Amino acid sequence: MNLSIVLCTIVIGISHLTNGQFQCPKKNGQYEDPVQCDKFYQCKDGMATTKLCPDGLLFHPLNRKVNKCDQPFNVDCGERSELQNPHPSYLCPRRNGYFAHPEQKVCNIFYNCIEGDGAEIVCPSGLDFDEYAGSCAWPATAGRSGCNESRRHEIERRLHVPQR
Repeated sequence: MNLSIVLCTIVIGISHLTNGQFQCPKKNGQYEDPVQCDKFYQCKDGMATTKLCPDGLLFHPLNRKVNKCDQPFNVDCGERSELQNPHPSYLCPRRNGYFAHPEQKVCNIFYNCIEGDGAEIVCPSGLDFDEYAGSCAWPATAGRSGCNESRRHEIERRLHVPQR
């Protein structure tokens, strides 16, 4: 094969990849972006359209639902570390998701943000908000620091069972 044809083919292939045009692996489906965790490609009849999950949600390629955007605690981004710029609102660092109370010492209250509207949720007595699970958990599991220590001592006192 002529060397110039091979080089020309390589150059065209590289320029095609650097133009950012996604090649659909199948005619139809949704496929993750290799770099950005909240970006994906919607393929229809072999044509790719770039899509973004709503701010605060991440693309979950293994999700069997039609809408594959999910909460961060359900998605393993792996090497896909980039995200779209946040669109914060009052109490919501991103438009969607579960977020800790802005005061670090308040560990039992968090906010469920939907399209920038934050609904306050109070954990049951003795539990703290676990940012990595998106739910309430025992303080040791939640792993929060700077929480109200007097509340912790009261809980520990209540749970203490005297030795016989």
